[in-house]
Amino acid sequence: MNAPIADAPLSLRRTLASDLGIVPERTLVLAEADHDLPLDALGLNEGRCLVVRSSSCSLGLDRHGFAERLLQGELVHDVVVWTHTGSATLHAIAREESAPEGAFVETLRFVRERYDWDQLDEQARVELLAQEHALLQLERVWALPLVQLRRKAGQLQLHAWVSDGPEQLWGYDFQTEQFSELSTAAERWKLAQSA
Repeated sequence: MNAPIADAPLSLRRTLASDLGIVPERTLVLAEADHDLPLDALGLNEGRCLVVRSSSCSLGLDRHGFAERLLQGELVHDVVVWTHTGSATLHAIAREESAPEGAFVETLRFVRERYDWDQLDEQARVELLAQEHALLQLERVWALPLVQLRRKAGQLQLHAWVSDGPEQLWGYDFQTEQFSELSTAAERWKLAQSA
């Protein structure tokens, strides 16, 4: 069994972010609060990029105007909305043990309208919720007039990521309209382990 990416030598980890087309110092990550994301393993540790955590990975930063101020300058070039299948909140919603709150209300409604929710097992529900939640939150960011202007000018890129643990990271491909594994980081680490 290969060692997790998080155990990769620091020199290798620093190159992983660039493999993903991300400049850490110019990246804003919107992530859920209840999970440790493998940021360091990807060269995106919190000391190199700005990570904003909330209970629902949403742009709930608006009440302080924090995100908008960041996006006004040229400091931020990439915005990553990052969910994960280990989310305690998503598992509780999938098991129907608790009612969703905040941005998850919209996500659950969206998923129930478009998919055969009652026929899915818990893991399939969690994966579906994680993917759709990342995309819905990304749409909220995309809808900001400032984001639209900066995207048209080629100054801002948006990303939706879902992680399945420290070794699996999925990114949304806008051309295929699907999540696909961002295997560059994982493959480089596996190759380094086998060398």
